[in-house]
Amino acid sequence: MLLPVAEIPPTASRRVDYLRAVNTEGDGTPPTPQRSSIAPDVASAGRPRAIAEPEALTLSADLASSVHVQERAPSRGAAPIRDPDRYEILGEHGRGGLGRVSRAHDKDLGRDIAIKELLKRGHVNELRFVREAMITARLEHPGIVPVHEAGRWPDGTPFYAMKLVSGRPLRALIAERKTVDERIGLLHHVIAVADAIAYAHGRNIIHRDLKPANVIVGDFGETVVIDWGLAKDLCDTTELGGSGAARRGRSMTS
Repeated sequence: MLLPVAEIPPTASRRVDYLRAVNTEGDGTPPTPQRSSIAPDVASAGRPRAIAEPEALTLSADLASSVHVQERAPSRGAAPIRDPDRYEILGEHGRGGLGRVSRAHDKDLGRDIAIKELLKRGHVNELRFVREAMITARLEHPGIVPVHEAGRWPDGTPFYAMKLVSGRPLRALIAERKTVDERIGLLHHVIAVADAIAYAHGRNIIHRDLKPANVIVGDFGETVVIDWGLAKDLCDTTELGGSGAARRGRSMTS
């Protein structure tokens, strides 16, 4: 039995009931094939038109596809596998509770970069690591380290490659300056940090671990905010579990 198009229920749940109804007779047996059904044609000012059986079947398939799309949440594909031979690891740059940062040479582009890898594998840790990489990559600002590439090694370990920032933590520079007059000279770095954080806030990202140890002052005077491992996207309602100790884990060198 085919119903007029105008009577097709608009909601997903009622569409499911409709599909079940049109695919069974009252006694549960398959319906007797019918050549056409009558439905109002909007373009014809309410005059009915016939829907041939192939078109009716296509309509049912379209409805089923619509219900399927609405009831299944979209999911991202797995991170792509990258060729480790592209990079020559030069040495460890630093490590924290979950991750390790290595200095490496990109053979394809002929430059030194930093590679961050997850050390402690696990579902929650991997979700956090990937989220950190994605958030950092989205924040394109001179005061935030840029991400060049992200993926997994052939053994499944997630990583991402980023700009190698050579310099010293702002914490060390503050410790060297004992007086207020000396520390005033660092004020422009604090202003640069505020600019970078304001940029992130404008994109609904909060750092949640901002401190002088997570600010690098480069060899050429640049100021870069690092370690976005605890950052949160305020538009993302997903909550990752884990203990307080895991949340306090630091993944970048300070």
